[in-house]
Amino acid sequence: MGHPVQLVHLDEEGGLTLDKEALSRCLEHGGVGDAPVCLVSIVGVKRRGKSFLLNYLLRRLRSPDARDGAWMGREDEPLEGFEWRADMQRVTNGVWAWSQPFWVPTEGGKVAVLLVDTEGSMDIERNKETSVKLSAMSMLLSSYQILNISNEVKDPDLEYLEMFVHVAEEVGKEYGLEPIQHLDLLVRDWSNSQVFGAEGGEQHLRHVRQMLEATSPCKHPKALEVLSRSSSYCYLMPFPGKRISTGSEGTLKERKEIRRALYSLPIIRLPPLRRHG
Repeated sequence: MGHPVQLVHLDEEGGLTLDKEALSRCLEHGGVGDAPVCLVSIVGVKRRGKSFLLNYLLRRLRSPDARDGAWMGREDEPLEGFEWRADMQRVTNGVWAWSQPFWVPTEGGKVAVLLVDTEGSMDIERNKETSVKLSAMSMLLSSYQILNISNEVKDPDLEYLEMFVHVAEEVGKEYGLEPIQHLDLLVRDWSNSQVFGAEGGEQHLRHVRQMLEATSPCKHPKALEVLSRSSSYCYLMPFPGKRISTGSEGTLKERKEIRRALYSLPIIRLPPLRRHG
């Protein structure tokens, strides 16, 4: 069934170390070989449900043919996979991946999908440079990047996205890597309207771009460039219930809002894929 594996460690000075052997084991597990690989990564502020969401993505990938939400699991089934808990303490340190790739059929053949979890950014326990480096590394590694945001896209979110993209671009030039292949803004706990999912996200993203374009000079030009690409999307997710943030096992029976929130998200589409060498 697989388990979480730490790919990037941080030392006391904030330096990043990639565990190449761990990454190789993840890529080689299940006979990946030279098949196309898609890394789905999520970044964002700590304690805002990144690992929680990844664990439901694990369930979805384990049940690719399930219908009518059956992939969400039993009503009383605890949410397991990447470590998570409902409190204010940081759980994820560095960058982690699921050891077991999931084979997803596409028009060009099967693709090995790996899920990647990243330590929360904008954490006062970490300096800004370390947070930016972690998120930029996640963007460079991923084929499909999810930026997890609370309530609505705000100026601090755009500021950090600007820094993530800048660092990813500079590092990417050295290794010939595209800094962002595909970007989704996932706005959690949306309460400004009753329009959720892709439809509400398209409206909100259009508003954010218009706001950036209205300033001269543009305050966050790199963020605007990325958000204007055809490979960038936005989705709005309603509040899953107070129980989730105050103590929970993540079971569906706890709050009907969990099911409602998950139903507001489309099944992830695979982006253009990067082969590993």
